Amino acid sequence: MPPASDLVYREEGVKVTLLLSKKSLAFFKSEAMKHRTGYQPMIRKLLDIYVEKQEQVKQSPRARRLHEGVTN
Repeated sequence: MPPASDLVYREEGVKVTLLLSKKSLAFFKSEAMKHRTGYQPMIRKLLDIYVEKQEQVKQSPRARRLHEGVTN
């Protein structure tokens, strides 16, 4: 078995300043409290999921054809 330290995955992060609406921040803080986690990791995960989905869309054959201007 590998040591526990080898099982910890932490992606390198970059600090940014982000201006959110009061409504959005209140939502994330409320949800974070319900799930006993931080609101910033929740926002980060949401953005990561969005990026992953966009990358999948761009890699789809249909998306490539549309981007290249090819129609069926």
